[in-house]
Amino acid sequence: MLENEKKVSGLPSADRLYNEFKNATLTICSDLKINEKDVEIRRFETPKLGVDYTSSSSGEPLHFFFHLRTVTKEMDVTQGKMTVALDVYSSEGDPSFDFYEEIKDTKWHTNFLQRWISKAISKFNDNKLSDNLESLFHNSELRIYGMPNSHTPTIQELTVFLNGIVSYVNKLIVYRFRHVRENDMYRQFSYAFLVSSGVTPLWIFFLNVGSPDSGGAKYDFDYIENQISQISKTMKVELRDRDIEYGHLEKYLIQHSMSFEKDLVPSVYQYSIFDNVDFSMQVFGDALYNEYEKMKKHYESGDYMTALREIRPIIQEALMITCSKNNIDITDMNSVNVSNLIGKLIGAKLLDGSNQKWVEAFAHEPNQSVHRIYPTQDDLEKIDVKERIKLSFQVAIYILTLLYDLNKLDDLD
Repeated sequence: MLENEKKVSGLPSADRLYNEFKNATLTICSDLKINEKDVEIRRFETPKLGVDYTSSSSGEPLHFFFHLRTVTKEMDVTQGKMTVALDVYSSEGDPSFDFYEEIKDTKWHTNFLQRWISKAISKFNDNKLSDNLESLFHNSELRIYGMPNSHTPTIQELTVFLNGIVSYVNKLIVYRFRHVRENDMYRQFSYAFLVSSGVTPLWIFFLNVGSPDSGGAKYDFDYIENQISQISKTMKVELRDRDIEYGHLEKYLIQHSMSFEKDLVPSVYQYSIFDNVDFSMQVFGDALYNEYEKMKKHYESGDYMTALREIRPIIQEALMITCSKNNIDITDMNSVNVSNLIGKLIGAKLLDGSNQKWVEAFAHEPNQSVHRIYPTQDDLEKIDVKERIKLSFQVAIYILTLLYDLNKLDDLD
């Protein structure tokens, strides 16, 4: 618990927010290995003005300043505009790290401040502390166990694995990788276990196998942590924490891990679905190209919710550019959307009529993401949902390839 707490005033209506702030401060201490006794925390609340919470630490090699503020005209000081900032300083001469955001929709999520802190510190670790994967696993053999992103079957395999490894090694070394999604700050964890440290070390990976931020995934996360804790009572366990975007870890393992499947189906493991897409600035313009690159990054990092919301306007804008370059009038359209724009290109004999069905196959999943929070983590644990999402992007790439070819031909003319 935090000992140095300076409470000037406390309103019962703000207790929940203040407790959230204290828990987030404890998360900072845990993640940055800062002694809680070196932390001072302050609480100020004024009706019709807002709250002002700060926590800060002294000591070396790292210290921090954490600030939450609301601005409101309401009696409920937790309402109105909410901003959060974290500054991390090093006594070893490194540049300071600062991260500032306005909290909007996510402030109603469970443990939202702890999740925000995890996101901020993940960025800090990416910038300052994280070891390069190549240096971590250089000259090692890597294998992936279980089904990545599918908790239940992976937990069963992990249980069998842990029961076996305790009789094989004298010391257990574990990397615990934390991934924080950009859009909702949802925290997910992957684990790597060192099985053999001989001439060629062997690491076993279990990917995206738990989270403290949702029901079923939290049960699995707590189960894994408890299993590791139990093992630590019978042998030495060295747990090493690292922050990394899931997409970066997945891409590295796709390129370096051993698997029979890689030899049988090399295209699935060695190439991104975007690798063969021609989407140039010259054809579609700088603005749309930049939006395409953002969407691609979100997809490859596993943030399908954001990528789905971004892909439809990209397709629509590419269609409008194509119509404009080919002098196709769209001013008579009651509704400018992907389906109607494709219809215009089919009517002008630039595309075959069969492409209308491809558009219908593409549109369903992006439409879902616009009208509700989709896909949720629970959705992504269903194999059929993930396959439908991937199919939508494959169809989107097919459509973009057609449009690129049309516009490229038009530019040549």
